[in-house]
Amino acid sequence: MKFDNIHKDIDVNCITDEVRENTTDIFLRKLYKNTLPLHIQDFQSYWEEGKRQPKEKICMLKGVSVFKGGIDEIVDTLKKDEKKKDDKIKENKKFKPKAKQYRYYCSLRFKKDAGKIWKTGSQHYTFFKSDSFDTDKLEILEIKSLE
Repeated sequence: MKFDNIHKDIDVNCITDEVRENTTDIFLRKLYKNTLPLHIQDFQSYWEEGKRQPKEKICMLKGVSVFKGGIDEIVDTLKKDEKKKDDKIKENKKFKPKAKQYRYYCSLRFKKDAGKIWKTGSQHYTFFKSDSFDTDKLEILEIKSLE
């Protein structure tokens, strides 16, 4: 697998020994909408969206957030996170327009050569897409509402 796209325009090696391919575990990905097939935009990193942070956070921005663990526990956490975001938006309503909210999650497995996974929290993982990544390299198990 090649990861030239991940390393383009940075001088940090994000694909270290602790980053591995995982084609067996089930991961969850937050989504804005409930549509199949999934699109490549559903797996866009913060970096690809133009967000930048200090050097020590670059690799996390270059990857895509996914979650692993007890599905019910993760979904509860994702619901709480989105509720906090909703409340914050309501508080600041007059100052900024409504932000996009994640309303769904997708449970999936990554197929061979989709990319590599890096554990970046207790249930949070960062998925680095390979240069040849497309949504055909995903096994979609289901899409459900967070509400």
